[in-house]
Amino acid sequence: MSDLPQEQSPTPVPTETAPEAIQTLADVAKKYNVDQQVQNFTAQPQTPQPTYQPSYPAQPPFTAPDPVTSPDQWNQYQASLLMQNQQLSGNLRELTQTVESIRKEATQARLDTEVNKAVAKVNDKLKVDPLYAEIALEKRYRDDPIFKRIWDNRQVNPKALEEALEVVSNELQGVFSVRQDPQLTENLRAAKQSQRMMSTTQKPSGEGEDAMKMGDGEFDRWWSQKKRGLI
Repeated sequence: MSDLPQEQSPTPVPTETAPEAIQTLADVAKKYNVDQQVQNFTAQPQTPQPTYQPSYPAQPPFTAPDPVTSPDQWNQYQASLLMQNQQLSGNLRELTQTVESIRKEATQARLDTEVNKAVAKVNDKLKVDPLYAEIALEKRYRDDPIFKRIWDNRQVNPKALEEALEVVSNELQGVFSVRQDPQLTENLRAAKQSQRMMSTTQKPSGEGEDAMKMGDGEFDRWWSQKKRGLI
């Protein structure tokens, strides 16, 4: 009995792979439940911290001079109280100003660090002047409420910010892929130089000289804070 030829199996048809969906900021916010985290963080009651109660040695009872029988001593006593109150008020005011200044400096330094880190991450893909990347991020923060919530909630959920910056980087690549107009670049350079010159004429000479030595990104943040009266 002769061998019959075996039938060849049909060639499998390759299946088409669905294109990967592009992640959006709304997807990031939903993935990390940013809105709910903001509400929980805001509504969470602060745990009262135990206060230290210093102990003082017992003092003998104080008797104020009698204003009728000892008017001179009474007047001296009142003048002494007034002087002490004025001194305490001045010390308290100076202490409050010092603490507020330290707090603002620490807050601004932390914000500058976080902004520079975000700009560097975005600019890994854009490959442009960091100033343009920072301006683009600032505009996105003002115009996009989802990105604003993610950025404001960055301390609670830094992973959401990382993915949001990735989304923004991809979207901005198309914007910065267009070749810049040389005249537009020159106009921007002239405008920045004018701001620097203005800062030297409106401020003391030492502060103006420092502004002229700043880099572009540092000067823009400094000038923006000056206009808003933050420094």
